[in-house]
Amino acid sequence: MATDVRTDEILLAAFNAAGPIPSRTNGEVNKGAWIARVRELAGEITLALDPESSLSKAVGQYKQVEKPFVAVILGGKVEEKTGRGIVRFRADRENAEEEEIRTHHLNSTEGKTIWDLVKQCKDHRVLIYKLMEENGGKKFRVLQHLRDLGPIGG
Repeated sequence: MATDVRTDEILLAAFNAAGPIPSRTNGEVNKGAWIARVRELAGEITLALDPESSLSKAVGQYKQVEKPFVAVILGGKVEEKTGRGIVRFRADRENAEEEEIRTHHLNSTEGKTIWDLVKQCKDHRVLIYKLMEENGGKKFRVLQHLRDLGPIGG
């Protein structure tokens, strides 16, 4: 692990994530199950801190996200060739034209999660967080995060 997080910081995060020690219905404390849960969480946290972990890579991508902007989701479609969602939107400003942005691959957790949110946000104002990716010398806008601001006029 290349990060310089101390063991006690990892344990405190695991304790916090595990929550209070559960008690049984008869009032006995079930400390053994709680310690097992803390151990499991400490392992997950430790692995997530590795710079090559998917979570560390996701944080790195979020750090590269461009300034978010407000837009209205108009719809979208699945691009069969790439396996990505193509989201149609219009920036929330006067005389804005319709634009498109891609999702991550829909067979990934990130892609499926954001695609499901896009479908729920049709005709909603949203805050779009995008990331620029390059593939074969071409640059593409990729939808990194989406925050629902509610229905138009709502």
